[in-house]
Amino acid sequence: MKKLFLLPLFALMLGNFQLTAQSGCTPEEMLPDTVIVLPLPYQDDFPERGIQDTACVAGYYETTIQLRIPETLTVGTTEVGISQVEITSQGISNLPAGFDYICNPPSCVFLPEEVGCIQLYGEAAVEDVGMHDLKINVLITTQIAALPYTLPDGNLVPGNYFFFVRPEGSDNCLVDATEVTENAFDLRIQPNPFSDLSEIFVDLPQGGKYDLQVFNTLGTLVQQRSLELVSGQNSFRFDGSNLATGMYIFRLQQGAQAASGRLLIQR
Repeated sequence: MKKLFLLPLFALMLGNFQLTAQSGCTPEEMLPDTVIVLPLPYQDDFPERGIQDTACVAGYYETTIQLRIPETLTVGTTEVGISQVEITSQGISNLPAGFDYICNPPSCVFLPEEVGCIQLYGEAAVEDVGMHDLKINVLITTQIAALPYTLPDGNLVPGNYFFFVRPEGSDNCLVDATEVTENAFDLRIQPNPFSDLSEIFVDLPQGGKYDLQVFNTLGTLVQQRSLELVSGQNSFRFDGSNLATGMYIFRLQQGAQAASGRLLIQR
C-alpha cells in the first residue's frame, strides 16, 4: 500500500443530542489489508462512495470511519516511510457548529498498519441545512519531514466528503445500522459489511405487514419488499447480490413507526 488515501467520516442517527458519542468507535480488526479507509471520498465516476447518509435538523447523527494507514507514501518520485498520521488542532473544516468528533485511539494519532477509527456526532440546526464540503486537517509524519495536508486534497486523496443536512422530518434520516431504537424498533444487522447475504434482526412491538425499502447514495429506491412479521423477535435474510459494492440506506416501516440504518456491501 503506497498511498495514504485518507480518513473520512460520518453516518447518522436519530436521538437526543444531549447524548454524546458514548464510548467512541471500535476499530474493525477484520478490515481487509487492501482497505485503507472506508468510505472512499465521493467522485462523479463513483457515486456510491463518500458520506452515504443525510443528517436532519433536530436529529442525532453519528457515524464511524474505519481506517488503516499504509507504511509508505510517495512524495514526487520518492517513496518515504510513514511514522504516523495525526489530526491537527484545526480538526475538521466546514463541520457545522453542533457537531464534533472523537477518535480511537483518543489521541487521534494513527500508526501504520494499525486499524483505527473516527466518529463524527452531533445535532444539526436549521441554519445548517445544505451541503458541507468537509476537510480533514492532518499532519503526516514521514522519515523525511512532517507534511501538513488537508484531505481530500484532489491529488493524494481525490474526491470530496459532502455532508448533507436536511430539514427536520425529511426522508432517509438515518440511525446506526448495528443496533438502533427508533419508534420502538430494536434492530441490528449481522454481518455488516457483507458481500451478498446478511441477516436483519428486529424486535417489534406488534406484528403485521412491514415495508422494507433500500436506497442508494443518490436516494434512488433500488429494492423494496413487503414482510409479514410477528410481535417480538424476528429475523430475515437480506440479499444484496444484485447490488453494486457500496453503502445503502434501508428503512423498515409500518405506518408512522420505522427504523432506518446502513448496509455496506463490500466485495
